[in-house]
Amino acid sequence: MKLKETIRMAATVRATIAGLNLVDAARKKKGWTKRDEVWAGLATTSKSTLGRFWSGVPISTETFKQICLAVGIAESDWEELVSTEGLQESYGRSGKSHAVITLDVRLDDISPEDLHLLVTRLAKYGLSLRDVTEGSIRLLLEGSPEDIAAINAIHLSGELSAILSASVRSVQRVDLAGWIREHNGEALCLRFADLGFAYLRRANLGFADLRSADLRSAILSFAILSDADLRASDLRRANLHSADLHDANLGFAILSFSNLRNANLRGANLRGANVTATQFGSGKGLSELDKAELKRRGAIFDAGMQGVLKA
Repeated sequence: MKLKETIRMAATVRATIAGLNLVDAARKKKGWTKRDEVWAGLATTSKSTLGRFWSGVPISTETFKQICLAVGIAESDWEELVSTEGLQESYGRSGKSHAVITLDVRLDDISPEDLHLLVTRLAKYGLSLRDVTEGSIRLLLEGSPEDIAAINAIHLSGELSAILSASVRSVQRVDLAGWIREHNGEALCLRFADLGFAYLRRANLGFADLRSADLRSAILSFAILSDADLRASDLRRANLHSADLHDANLGFAILSFSNLRNANLRGANLRGANVTATQFGSGKGLSELDKAELKRRGAIFDAGMQGVLKA
């Protein structure tokens, strides 16, 4: 595989020192700061992501490209700025890969009937509608590395636009956890998502649809999950220490052996959840009746709290 193709298909990339110097010179000509709001807007990203770009932290390849194009780097040259050290395609622990298809279709310009037809066509290829952005529709795909590569090949041949009856701007492989962090604060649709072992510390997943998501052993400490729909999700052995779960729906979720110490559970629905050996600490936000019920179902509270419950 040619180097440029490898770069385009990588989930995340970072810039070389020489590449950062080139971008730095280009942004100075425009009079922009390194986290300029105008730059972030043109690149369809955030100021915090620009900060990660400058610090050498890997970001999604498509975002890296848009940052370069927005500052004036030629479309034929942006790959030259990418560090090849440790460059690889990311498939995650499950062997599944993810990509985003961006369509040149405004949500306001598509009728409910046409949107339903688009979703139906995608379903035939094992794809589902995950996210909608201002000015365009983005579709998050999940499948084997071979399936994602096949979809990209169909796109490069020009057939994907015909299949979907919509102009396809790009198909870009992404690291799902990294993609989520880049879209902090958005009400993401991640139903059935494979996020086992994902590093999502301090991620903002408020109002996210995570029904039936695989979050086994995920790092979600200090994450915002308020009002998130986590029904039937698999959170066994997940680290949710100090997470904000107020008003979250955890009905019938698997929480066995997970860590919820100091998590805010005010208003959270835990009906039918598997809490075997789940560490709740002091049970922040839970009523005494809730704590007693959870303890009967196998939950573990701090020693002091267990003494209260026995009384």
